[in-house]
Parts: sequence; C-alpha cells; structure tokens
Amino acid sequence: MHHRFGTIVIITVLCLVLPISVANAQRLSFSIVTGGTGGVWYPLGGAIGGVVSKSVPNTDATAEVTTAAIDNLKLLTAGKAGMAFAYDYHTDGSMTEH
Repeated sequence: MHHRFGTIVIITVLCLVLPISVANAQRLSFSIVTGGTGGVWYPLGGAIGGVVSKSVPNTDATAEVTTAAIDNLKLLTAGKAGMAFAYDYHTDGSMTEH
C-alpha cells in the first residue's frame, strides 16, 4: 500500500510540474529532498533525478541531502523543493506544525 501511494505521489508531481516547463520552453530545475547520504532515500532521489533530467527536455532534477521526512515536507510546502520523500504518517503533523 505504501509503495503504491508513493508511486502515485511521484506521478502526480511529475504530471503537474513537467508539462508547464516544456510548454514554456524554459529550463526547470528542482530539488528532490531526501535524507542523509547513508539512507535509502538519497540514492533513490538521485536515480529519480537522473531519469527525469535525462528523459524530460529542459529539466534538471537533483537529490538534496536533508535531515529527512519532516524537514522534507516543510521544504516542499515552503516551495523550496519540487519533490520530497516522507512516510505517510509524517504528512499530517508537518502540514499543521509551523
């Protein structure tokens, strides 16, 4: 269930962000906020960024090291990241706590 939710979130973000960039013919750069370099989210974010950068014209996506889930969601809601890794149980708290 969690894997399916994550896949849906990734697809939704890409469907919303990428057509806007291609239509405007401008270069789109965004961060994929992950976690520490020792965790699994950082290499996964790097792999996703590589695929996006290679496959989507005029787009650069790069993995960014963070302190993980809660900060990732805060960066995403502040507009400082284009994609964020987090567990489903973190989403409610990070959206309401400021």
